[in-house]
Amino acid sequence: MERDGLYIRIGKDGKIARTLVSHREKKKFKNTTVQEELILFSELNFDCYVEFLQGFGEIGNELLKDLENKTEVNMKMYMLFYNMAYNLCDVLEEENPIQGTLTRAMLDDNIPIDDGTDDFYDETIKIIFQIINDVYGCHCCLHSYMYKISEGIPVDIEKDYPEFTNLTVSTVFTYNGKGFVAEYFFRSISDYYLFIIQRFISLKCKFLYCECCGKYFIPTSGNNKLYCSRVIKDGKTCKELAPHYKRIAEAKKRPGC
Repeated sequence: MERDGLYIRIGKDGKIARTLVSHREKKKFKNTTVQEELILFSELNFDCYVEFLQGFGEIGNELLKDLENKTEVNMKMYMLFYNMAYNLCDVLEEENPIQGTLTRAMLDDNIPIDDGTDDFYDETIKIIFQIINDVYGCHCCLHSYMYKISEGIPVDIEKDYPEFTNLTVSTVFTYNGKGFVAEYFFRSISDYYLFIIQRFISLKCKFLYCECCGKYFIPTSGNNKLYCSRVIKDGKTCKELAPHYKRIAEAKKRPGC
């Protein structure tokens, strides 16, 4: 029986084959590239992690204070805090199954077994805080790196992003009907995207920042380095509409407009 998590294979063409096993289903995704996966990452919703910390952080901190003062644990408040962490995973799984499932797996792998002691509650609350903070911190770090790369800003990986340099990845062997195939296995959303960024760096990939829609894109042949080919309005792309928007903006700056 396959364990919940993300299984990936790197094809001879460099594309990434992804299979997600979760408590809901087993799902194969369309093959993607390192650049495409990083761009998708940049568009994911990480605000919900911040909202959790802001909305339920006070509850968690109050529980930790009670534990420190040897006050009896308020189980109603504890269960609210604990359940909201997993509700966060439910919401994420609806929007992006990989993000939600791997966040859930991080909680499952790190929250200890309930032994009924105060130490269990103390450790569980701190672990939930740490995981949510770490995932959001990874998101901010990768965004910072992507911005610098898109702007052509020199980056010293060891100095600027030391967290990119250390990563342990599990390898599993699965039977495909003909033989056994080696696959990388992830149960952490942070580890998965660190793996992707390491491949991006190794392959010396590139992407740019669209000055129209504000999203990253993969540059193609030609002189266009400002706008992407995403369709944004009436079937037209940023590349087609950007000059029009630029003329409107310039017209508004003129005296009397």
